[in-house]
Amino acid sequence: MHFLTRTLLLSLSIILPATVIAHSGTDPKTELSKNLKQSKALHAAINGSLNTQQRLELLQQQVRILENRIHTLRDAMIRDFPHVKEAMSRYRINYIDITDTTLVDLKQTLEQMNALMSESSALQPAVP
Repeated sequence: MHFLTRTLLLSLSIILPATVIAHSGTDPKTELSKNLKQSKALHAAINGSLNTQQRLELLQQQVRILENRIHTLRDAMIRDFPHVKEAMSRYRINYIDITDTTLVDLKQTLEQMNALMSESSALQPAVP
């Protein structure tokens, strides 16, 4: 009986941390749905009569939501298909590396857009 209890406790101590790590607390489908709703709301808001600064802030929020969505998809792929490596890909693509590179490129593009918007707003004369 004592051996069975120790075996059960040892098994649980090994299985439970793996389960917690694998789920990370959020359901990817719920997270993606929430991101989609937020994105649609921001798209609708940006079409309203807002000034340039407000539209820029909404665009930044949209990019953050897109980044979050890509991170969620990436993490879901890692959890669902941890065994898939580049050599196993039909196209010889390392999906995770490409996703990470895309996120870096997206961030760089946003920074360039911010710089351009700052330059263009500084060049425009103030309207009396």
